[in-house]
Amino acid sequence: MPVGNAPLAIGEVRIAAATSLASFSLELYERAVQLAADRCRTAAMPYGVVLAVQLAGSRGHFQQQQGHGGGMVVVGASRSVGSLVAWSLEVTEALLELPW
Repeated sequence: MPVGNAPLAIGEVRIAAATSLASFSLELYERAVQLAADRCRTAAMPYGVVLAVQLAGSRGHFQQQQGHGGGMVVVGASRSVGSLVAWSLEVTEALLELPW
């Protein structure tokens, strides 16, 4: 997607499996996705990646759906494909280390 004369690289990290935590504990789910979102934001800073974080599903949604649906999507944008790839690799590794 061009922005002015510079291309814009866009990448996405999805954490759909986090919703299985909601069926076990909504409090645990909320803490886990907050930790994940914070880690994604922290990792983005040194690479100059701009993020949009979408948490799909609220406490009320999960209570109505009995823990099904939702998850987390993090979209990153950068003028550098290399920076975006480095960010996504760092985030993927960091998410594996979180206390899921």
